[in-house]
Amino acid sequence: MTDDMMPEFVAEASDHLTRAEEILLGFSRQPDQEDREAINACFRALHTIKGCSGFLDLLRIQHLSHAGEQILDALRTNDIQGSAAVFDSLLLTVARLQAHIAILGGAAVEVPDSDDDCVRQLEAVRRPAASSGIRDVVAAAPVSPADSATLDPLAAINEASTELIVCGPDDPKAVIAIIDRLAQRMLHGPWNPQARPVMTSMRRMIDGLGGPQPLEVFSHILDACSHLAAVQSGDSEAATKTVDPLVTGPLVAVVNAPEAHGLLGEFVSEVTELLAHAETTVLGGAPFTSDQVNGVFRAFHTVKGMAAYLGLPEVEREAHRFEAQIQEVRDGRAPANDSFAALVLGGVDAMRELAAGIKRREALGTTAGDITAHGGVAPDALTPVPSPAATPSTPNAAPPAGVGGPRIGDLLVDLGVPRTAVERSAAGLKPGERIGDKLVADGAATSQQVAKAANAQHALKAGGEVFSRVATAKLEDLMNQVGELLIAQAMVQHSPELPPNSQLSQAIGRQGRILRNLQVLALSLRMVPLRGTFQKMARVVYDTAKKLGKQVEFSLAGEDTEIDRTMAEAMGDPLMHMVRNGIDHGIEMPEVRIAAGKPAAGRLRLEAFQAGDDVVIRLIDDGAGMDPQRLRAKAIEKGLIDPMQPMDEQACFQIVFLPGFSTAAKVTDVSGRGVGMDVVRRQVEEANGTVHIASVVGQGTTFTIRLPMTTAILDAMQLKVGVENLLMPIGSIVEMLRPKPGQVQTILEHGQMIQHRERMLPLVHLGTMLGIPGCVTDPERSTLVVIENHGNDFVIQVDAILGQRQVVIKPFEDGLIHHPATSGTTILGDGRVALILNPSCLVRESADARRA
Repeated sequence: MTDDMMPEFVAEASDHLTRAEEILLGFSRQPDQEDREAINACFRALHTIKGCSGFLDLLRIQHLSHAGEQILDALRTNDIQGSAAVFDSLLLTVARLQAHIAILGGAAVEVPDSDDDCVRQLEAVRRPAASSGIRDVVAAAPVSPADSATLDPLAAINEASTELIVCGPDDPKAVIAIIDRLAQRMLHGPWNPQARPVMTSMRRMIDGLGGPQPLEVFSHILDACSHLAAVQSGDSEAATKTVDPLVTGPLVAVVNAPEAHGLLGEFVSEVTELLAHAETTVLGGAPFTSDQVNGVFRAFHTVKGMAAYLGLPEVEREAHRFEAQIQEVRDGRAPANDSFAALVLGGVDAMRELAAGIKRREALGTTAGDITAHGGVAPDALTPVPSPAATPSTPNAAPPAGVGGPRIGDLLVDLGVPRTAVERSAAGLKPGERIGDKLVADGAATSQQVAKAANAQHALKAGGEVFSRVATAKLEDLMNQVGELLIAQAMVQHSPELPPNSQLSQAIGRQGRILRNLQVLALSLRMVPLRGTFQKMARVVYDTAKKLGKQVEFSLAGEDTEIDRTMAEAMGDPLMHMVRNGIDHGIEMPEVRIAAGKPAAGRLRLEAFQAGDDVVIRLIDDGAGMDPQRLRAKAIEKGLIDPMQPMDEQACFQIVFLPGFSTAAKVTDVSGRGVGMDVVRRQVEEANGTVHIASVVGQGTTFTIRLPMTTAILDAMQLKVGVENLLMPIGSIVEMLRPKPGQVQTILEHGQMIQHRERMLPLVHLGTMLGIPGCVTDPERSTLVVIENHGNDFVIQVDAILGQRQVVIKPFEDGLIHHPATSGTTILGDGRVALILNPSCLVRESADARRA
C-alpha cells in the first residue's frame, strides 16, 4: 500500500520543498526582514514532510526534515534570530531533501551516504553565541542519549519544575528552553508513552506566554508538569485526565491561529486518505502481518501528530486513544485477529465523524473559541441529527454524517443551537416545513444562524474546486485518443461520398464542433503554470551569484502563465543555462558596476506572458550587454563562421548559440566550455520555438523565447512536393511568392540564392533534400516560401500550396530513424500520412549539404 502512495508523496513533497525554497531564498537576501507567516509556512512544509515520511518509513527524510523543522521552530519562537548562516543551512537541508525526493521519483541523483553534514550545520546555527540566564545555559548543554539514559524521567521532570519556578513567567525564552530540553530527554530513556501527549500540550501552551495572560498560562504549564510526573509514575487516573487548557481555558485563541485554519482543509483530506488506508488494510481479513499492523498504527499516529500541530485536542485525544490500543497489538500483548479489525474500524468511524465536524466548522467560519462559548464541544456534538425529512416515529433514521451531504441540523448544532432543540423541532416538522424556519419560530435559533448554516451547507455541497492527481500517462493517452477521433471525423467530413447539404452532413458538422470543444478541454488538462519552473531559477541565481561573488536582485513575473506540461519540463535546462550565463557574462562585479554609475546589485528579471497562441518567456538583465561585432570577430577567430558571410545584428547575436562558442577568458565550473547556450537553442527548436536577442552595450540584454502553447496540435501550411504532402508551421512562414525571371541566381560556394527585398536568401529545394520523386525542379515554375529563422532567413521551393490546416502532432517513436529536418507526422483528412517540417533543422541540413 505504501508503494502505491509513494508517487503522491513525491509530488506533494516536491511542492512543499519548492515553496520552502522560495521562502528561504527571500530571507537569504534580506535576513533581517523576517515574515512570521512565511516562516510558519516553511515550518509547516517540513513538518508535513516529516510526518508523511515517517508514515512511509523513509527514515533519512524524516530525520533530516525534523532537524530543519527544529530550526524553523526556533525562528518562530524567537529562540534564534534569522541570519545568512541560518538560512544558508536551511537551504542546504532543503536541497538535500529535494535530492532524496528526486531519487524516490526515479531520478539519477547522487547524495552522500550520510546527512550528518546538514544536521551538524543546523545544530551549529541553532546554538546561540551568547548566554544569559537559564534559557541559554540549557541551550548551551544539549541533551545527548547518554545523558538522558542516566537521568531518571521523574528526576528530569522534577528538575524542569524547579527551573520553571526559578525563572518564573517573566522570561518566556527560558521557559521555552526548559520545556525543549525536557522534550529532548523524552526521546530517550524509559518514558511512559502516555507522557507524550502531555508534553505536546505543554509545547502548545508556551505559545500563549506572549499573550495577554502570561501568568495564567505559566500556571497551566506548571500544572501540566505536575500532571506529567503523575503520568510517568504510572497513575492510571492521571493518564486519562485532560490537562490541556486549549479546550475550555484561556488559550483557545492559540488554537485558532489563522495559519492553522488555513490548513484545516488539507488536514481533512490527508486524514481521509490515511483512514482509508487503515480501513482497506483490516478489511483484507485476519490474520494480519506485522507490517499491516505497523501501517495502521502509523496512520493513527500521523493523524495524532497533525491534530496536535493544528490545535485540535479532541482529534488528538481520540487518535491517541486508538493508537494506544493498537500499540498493544504491535507489542504482542493483544492478538492481531478480528477483534483488532473491529477496533480499527471503530477508530476509523470515530475519526471520520470528527473530521466531518471539522469540515463543517471550517465552512461555517467558526472556531474552537466560538463553539466553546456556546457550551463546549462534547464528543456527541459531532454525531448527526435527525434528518428534517424523518418522521416522528423514526427520529434517528438519518444516515451517518458525510453520507448524502451535510445536514442543516448538524451545522446549527456547531453554531451553538442545543441538540435537543434541533431534535425536538425535527420530530415536529410538518410536510413542506423547513427545520430552519421551525427553529426560528420556536425561538431556538436566530435567523442569522440559520442563514449562516444554509450558506455553509451550500459551500460544502459545492465543495469548491476539487483537484485530483492523475497519472501523466493517462492524460497522454486521452490526448492521443482525442487526436485519433478528430482524424476519423475529418476523414468522414471530407469523404467524397458524403452528400453535401444533407442531414447527415449537418450532423457530422455538429459532431465536429463538439469534438473541437473536446480537444480544447483535453488540451487544457495538459496545461500547467510556469510557476514551478520559474521558482527553480531563484535557487540557480542564488547559488551562481554567491559562487561568483556578485550581487543580483532577481524578480519574477507571469509565473501563472500556462503552457503545455512537456514544454514546462523541457524549458528547465534552457532557462538554467540562460540564467547562469546572464549572471556570469552579463552582470558585472559590484565594483565595476559602481564605477560605471550603476547600483552594486545587478537586476535580473524572468517573466512570461501569453501572446496569441504562443507563450513568450523573457530574461532581462541590466548588465554589460553584448557587442555584435565583437561576437562576430570571436566566432571568426574560432573558425565557427565564414568571414565572408554577411550578417545583420540579430544574426551576430545568434552566434552565442553556436556549439563551442564562448567569450569566457577561462573555463570554470560555471561557464567557458561553449555548450550551455547551444543546449538552449537546441531544446527550444525541438519544442518548435524561437529565441530572439536584443542587447545594448553597457545597458543590458534581453533574451526572448517564443513557444507554442502546446505541442499536441499545430497550425500549419500544407505543401505539395512531388508525390508527398508536407506541413510547415505557419508561425515560421513570412510570405509566399512566384519568382520572376532572373530572381534566382547561382553563387559560387553558396549554391542557389534568391534576391528578395534587398537581401540574398539561400534557396532550399525540399524535393532534392528529402529525396522525394516527381517534384518540379525549375524554381521559376514552383512556389517559393520565405521562412523566418533567427535572422538567417531562407526560402524553400515547393510545387504548390494546398492551404492551412490545424493538425494533431504524432511524434516519432523512440528509436525510429527519420530525417533530421522532420519533427513528427500527422494524418490528413483523406487518411494519408504527412511529415511535419522543422524549419531550424531544415536550414542547418541544407547548409551542411552545401558545404559537403
